Amino acid sequence: MEILASYLANFWSQWLWPVVLLVVGVGLVIFVHELGHFLMAKAVRIKVQRFSLGFGWRVFGIKIGETDYSIGALPLGGYVKMLGQEDFSRLEETDAPPDPRSYAGKSVAARLAVISAGVVMNVIFAAVLFVVICLIGKEFTAPVVGGVAAGFPASQAEIVWQEAPGAATMQGASEPGLRPGDKILSIEGDSWVLNLVGVPVTRFLGIFMTAALADRDDQFLFTIEREVDGRKQIGTATLGVKQPPGGGLLVFGIASAHTTTIGMPQGIIAETPFEDGDEVVAINGQPIRHAWDIDAAGKRLDGTAVTVTVLRKGRERAIVLRPGLSDGDEVYRLKDGRKIRGRIVDDTLDNEMKGIYVLRSEDGRRITVRKEDRRLLLLEMLGMTPRLLVATVARGLPADKSGLKPGDTVVLYGDSRLPTYEDFRRITEKVVDQGTSITVLRGQDRYTCDVTPKMGKDRAIVGVGLAPELARCVVADVHKGSVADKQGIVAGATITAVSGKGVKSWLDVYKALRERAGKSLSIDFRYGSRKATARIPKLTPELFDPADYRFSVFPPGVGFEPLTVRIVKTNPLAAVKWGCGETAKMVLTTYLMLRSMIYGTVSVAEASGPVGIGSVAIKAARQGLLDFVYFIAFLSAVIAVFNFLPLPVLDGGHATLLIIEKLRGKPLSVRTLNIIQTAGLALILCLLVAVTFNDVLKIIRQTW
Repeated sequence: MEILASYLANFWSQWLWPVVLLVVGVGLVIFVHELGHFLMAKAVRIKVQRFSLGFGWRVFGIKIGETDYSIGALPLGGYVKMLGQEDFSRLEETDAPPDPRSYAGKSVAARLAVISAGVVMNVIFAAVLFVVICLIGKEFTAPVVGGVAAGFPASQAEIVWQEAPGAATMQGASEPGLRPGDKILSIEGDSWVLNLVGVPVTRFLGIFMTAALADRDDQFLFTIEREVDGRKQIGTATLGVKQPPGGGLLVFGIASAHTTTIGMPQGIIAETPFEDGDEVVAINGQPIRHAWDIDAAGKRLDGTAVTVTVLRKGRERAIVLRPGLSDGDEVYRLKDGRKIRGRIVDDTLDNEMKGIYVLRSEDGRRITVRKEDRRLLLLEMLGMTPRLLVATVARGLPADKSGLKPGDTVVLYGDSRLPTYEDFRRITEKVVDQGTSITVLRGQDRYTCDVTPKMGKDRAIVGVGLAPELARCVVADVHKGSVADKQGIVAGATITAVSGKGVKSWLDVYKALRERAGKSLSIDFRYGSRKATARIPKLTPELFDPADYRFSVFPPGVGFEPLTVRIVKTNPLAAVKWGCGETAKMVLTTYLMLRSMIYGTVSVAEASGPVGIGSVAIKAARQGLLDFVYFIAFLSAVIAVFNFLPLPVLDGGHATLLIIEKLRGKPLSVRTLNIIQTAGLALILCLLVAVTFNDVLKIIRQTW
């Protein structure tokens, strides 16, 4: 009974209730639109034959005067039936004058007022909802940098600090790029996007939309606030925009910030000792105030066990765990055996130098690296690569359906024994939609299953998060020509000791190598029944440099709640001002998004139709009623824009024809109007089919 009750509760909260809200919300937006037409039609004395709440056959109603007020069978909005108005029927030639109470019998100004009233009502409705939201108060993602993407403008921007005591000696002041924890105070620029939308940096969405709606050559002046050692400093930086390698919206390369409260990502299966709501208060005894303090704590780790103190349900708990270990973000290992350290300053996928990394080395040199020359690795020591561990599994994706679990060690994938990360990616791309077998170690048992990778947004996916298997010192691969290869270590070997000191994990190997830096060392290993010892005369930095690696405190699959800022106005006039401003920004942003699609800076694939809108609405409803109301306000503003586009059948198309009629002094011929109406209807249907197909494709890719 408990399982059934849990299932029903989950079904109600995740599906039934969100769908009910979706139907009511979308229906309300449409109903408000039609209410605008109805009220204006009554105001100009047009005979309204029916005003229906809902579509389909008439369930019941009441006739008051000349209007039938009824309830339709389908509760999706409503409609207004005015005398003499035919939206979808063919017009007929007639010499008879129109009824003075009919839609056609009214002046152009009166008809234009009726046509425009629906859009105006949608805008008013959006503003009212935004005002209510502002009075209640809502959390928005804070305009704080959580991370920057290598090779993007935010990682390369030169920061000019304001003159202040200690500014010149501010830690890291000369280093380029924004940092986690930087607060964006303002964005200025010549871009007319800023002039129209007037993006105030009160939340992260403003930063995102400024980039998304910009032109490719736009430049923006950021004013930021950075806190170091309790002292705040103001600086400015000029940033351009860039399109990600896989396509999509233009971005600055800035990720939003998080809190120190753990929030497990939905749809991800992971093995972790942490729970939703745990607040990280210390790592190895060092207090943690911000999420970026966690990254700093990771840089202080040395491979020994780490103690994370969390506040769980009001009580502190100490959790001891093994840190993660991987190659550093700025380490590039090449197929010819070379190792390069540097920061990406350009990832040239969008120009004539496709497939080239441009790096800035530690000594300031610019180095170009071809992508095909780079080896995709998670971790390598002396040319040895550990086995792959399934760290996370995405619910509903191929790996989950095949029975893979977090903690599985990959020993065979397709035709590759002990595959590396690069092998795994290559095989996944090769067998997409075809399938192959995968064998994993689960404890002491072997588990084999079939898995069929699917095509994701820009590459084939299985639905697993991979990490190096650190717990056992098994070598998955040895790079040809490396010191390990020259000393006879082979794939499948197990490292048992370093310079006579027994090792059980790759963390032990790392610590032993670090201790032997600059000295000679020996590595004991076994392969099957054979035992051998590899000897290295001197462990030089070219062979092993501790700075090439990075530790992570939390295991894969652990996420954190977003850092938010609460926007609330207790003064009704201030709330009205905010609500009207929010509505204006939504309307203008929608027009700018259409403009960006025309100019090609935003892909038409970003557009959504009814299916996509429904999917987003359901997600908003799952987050809470206030989030859903905000989405409905946004939807009402967007519908106002799209419905007033100058396309036949839409209100904007009718308004355009009325303006033409006013300029000509007479309406277009019935034949011309019928052609325009038929063509417009066909165009709208084609667009609807296209965006619906795109929506379904997105959902399939996300689901499968």
